[in-house]
Amino acid sequence: TGVAATEGPTTTVVTSTEGPTTTGVTTTEGLTTTGVAATEGPTTTVVTSTAGGDTTKPPTTAASTTKAPTTITTTTMTTVPRPEPERKIVPMVLTMERVFTPALENNASPEFLQLSAVVTESLTVIYIGIPGFLKIIILRFVPGSVKARYVAVFAADEAQSDSTIQEYVRQNLTDAIDAGTFNSTLNVTSGRAHELTTLTPDELKQVTSNSTFCTLRCGEGGRCVVTEKYPG
Repeated sequence: TGVAATEGPTTTVVTSTEGPTTTGVTTTEGLTTTGVAATEGPTTTVVTSTAGGDTTKPPTTAASTTKAPTTITTTTMTTVPRPEPERKIVPMVLTMERVFTPALENNASPEFLQLSAVVTESLTVIYIGIPGFLKIIILRFVPGSVKARYVAVFAADEAQSDSTIQEYVRQNLTDAIDAGTFNSTLNVTSGRAHELTTLTPDELKQVTSNSTFCTLRCGEGGRCVVTEKYPG
């Protein structure tokens, strides 16, 4: 017996098999023997479950999604540059017992560049520790043995007077010469080889790139401040 039951997407098949029954009778003269053989085969039930067999699936509706447009907002930040802090420049000259050569007049020559580097390094050691000190700028070398004309640059709000700075430098230089720690190739013999000076217009232009920015000769008590013209 086959029974097909379909419920939704599930199909069930039940099969029942009943084996044959055999009765055998044997008659023998004088002796009658009756044999009964009854065989009843097992009943097998097969249940098959099929998900989504031949059942017609309901139509599937695809969802349509529309992305919202992306809006990008650009914000322009205007950075106002911080004003440069005021600097104080102190013009100085260092006399070295050396032979002056014409190559030292050319600030692009190897001789100039080499001596400039040595003097800058040696003087920086002397200035370290003086309040407000920032750097050394070599301007030029002039005859008279060899004189290095330079400016020492200081933070204006920390710097002391030119004369006080000169005292510091002379003392530090004297101590370094006596201790043998100042570069001996420069042939600086004493702290008195270091003096205050004033800048020429050309030297001032080297420092500021604009010789009209300051009408002062930046010596004792003088302070030069570079400012830009108001735009527009």
